[in-house]
Amino acid sequence: MKEFPKMSAPSAAESHEMKKNSNEPMKNAVVKLTEVSHFERSSTPDGKEIIKSPEGGEFRVYKLESETDPMVDTLHKYMLEEFGEEEAETIQWRRISIRDHLNNYHVMEDNEGNIVAFSNSQHLALRERDGGDATGESILAMWHIATSENMRGRGLGRELYRKIYADTLADAQNKGTALKAILGEAVASSEDFHNKIGWKRAYIEEPKGNIREVPYVCPPVDADSETGEPTEDPVPEHLMIQLLSGENFLKNEELLQMINVMYREYVGQEHNYTSHEAYEKSLGYNMDLLDTLRKVIARSPEGKVFFLNKQEREQKRKELRANKKRLYEVKTEDE
Repeated sequence: MKEFPKMSAPSAAESHEMKKNSNEPMKNAVVKLTEVSHFERSSTPDGKEIIKSPEGGEFRVYKLESETDPMVDTLHKYMLEEFGEEEAETIQWRRISIRDHLNNYHVMEDNEGNIVAFSNSQHLALRERDGGDATGESILAMWHIATSENMRGRGLGRELYRKIYADTLADAQNKGTALKAILGEAVASSEDFHNKIGWKRAYIEEPKGNIREVPYVCPPVDADSETGEPTEDPVPEHLMIQLLSGENFLKNEELLQMINVMYREYVGQEHNYTSHEAYEKSLGYNMDLLDTLRKVIARSPEGKVFFLNKQEREQKRKELRANKKRLYEVKTEDE
């Protein structure tokens, strides 16, 4: 019998390069946002991006790199105004997060130094179930993004996303991880904008043919450090996803894996609690939320979720009504 040479496992360097190549979809996402942009762009030596609109407006887009940057205080003020104390983190936590490279805060400022758009995101490593070993894949979790009301409709939000995507891509290539998806918690009023950049809401088909939106809730932003008890109630929001593979469905367990790492970020690190028991209490609360979601999407006979934009959803709703079926949706605070 003819013998074939055995294939050796890839080296660490080869594996790292393979992960880089697997990030072509994210690279393409950056290219697409660049192609639809009407801004001229250039870069400064310190990594800031300067964009100029045809109308003459000029803005700087960059990620905050130092917790001592005076812009951190300005950003905190804007986040409080936009999201309120319950949803915005404390200034102390924001400084720690920047110092320890936990969250990525991007800002866009005009020539007078005024913030016209800002965001809070994280590049999160996916892990085996229950927070185990890293899988080599990652997601971009978008926590907050906002554009000043008087500056909306000018393409600035899309430009901010382009910078976030580009910086996340660079981080993934540096760490040798393969970006799998972009996920965001969204209110209803932002759907049209997010559909334009490729995000869609997640749904399951139930056994009787009805369609149900994945019932995502934002866990409490904070918990009592001594008891681990949540200090507020979870809030329903629309989970919006863009799979970088271009596919339009995802296995249930893959979705739960993504939400798992997001829910664990809400809990924070154990050293932020006064005892191991308090930390476990807080983590357990969020994992109970995840289990509730798990039970709902388990109704899908095929064990998968699929994605619809607004136009696709309305078409699906018409088809369901014709067959005396229904489409059930999550209701957020702005609906």
